[in-house]
Amino acid sequence: MRFLMVGTGGLGGYFGARLHAAGNEVIFCARGNSRAALVENGLTVTSGAETIRVEKPLLNDTPEAGGFVDAIIVCTKMTALDGVFETARAYAGPDTMVLSLQNGVEAEDRLAGDFGPGAVIGATARISATLVAPGVVDHAGPGFNKITIGERDSSSSARIDALAAALDVPGIDVEIAADVTLDTWTKFCFMASLSAAACYYRATLGEILGDTEKLATFRQLIEETAAVGRARGVALPDGVTDALIAMMRSMAPEVKPSTLVDLEQGRPLEVEWLSGAVIRLGGETGVATPTHQKIYEALKPHFEGA
Repeated sequence: MRFLMVGTGGLGGYFGARLHAAGNEVIFCARGNSRAALVENGLTVTSGAETIRVEKPLLNDTPEAGGFVDAIIVCTKMTALDGVFETARAYAGPDTMVLSLQNGVEAEDRLAGDFGPGAVIGATARISATLVAPGVVDHAGPGFNKITIGERDSSSSARIDALAAALDVPGIDVEIAADVTLDTWTKFCFMASLSAAACYYRATLGEILGDTEKLATFRQLIEETAAVGRARGVALPDGVTDALIAMMRSMAPEVKPSTLVDLEQGRPLEVEWLSGAVIRLGGETGVATPTHQKIYEALKPHFEGA
């Protein structure tokens, strides 16, 4: 298949390099220092003991990269969502699939408004990959490389089967979800809540799990997010909070969510699309979200970075 990776940070760099190594044509979108690094040094991804190299990445602003693609994969931060259509529209043909691997739950509707509702499919990513320098990505290794996809109405389709087959390459664990909306909201319950708690307390996963107050706050954040999802018709099970905390206990205690790394490094935060989205969607459905509101207000001075 032919892919356009919108964003070449940890997420887009890792998945793009894996798809390229398996023989797919991958076009990378990058600007500024990132683009300069890709031109000069290529793309390097380390994953455990393995190193994947893309010596001369094909960039979207070069003439040889023109033409429609089979799939546009959006890997930017949610703060860059407004620029996705301008960047990618020339690559969107009548059969091009558009999928977002971002952290929020509002991207798909936004992308459907730009590219058309029939173009957008549901997708989530579970990955631990960090852009350590322009053009250099560090991946946590096996077990943190999953993409889940599905039609947004939970129907079966030939295009989903074809995309799953193309994504099923070494280093990517792909799954077709029976209910991709449920999968997206389950991830959102975890990411919105973990990002809020970790940034509020400046704490790692282990520090949250090991402290009674921090863990109680994290639990309340999940419960508020899940209540919003249920009010919007998402079939989140009653035990989702315990399941997510159990999953968190299986992860390395020193792990930090990307939002906390951004906060520590003075970069803009995605909080508007995480806790902010919980608050907005809760307001639309009449669900109170006081814990997210408290943390949202505390983090406001940091939204634009240092």
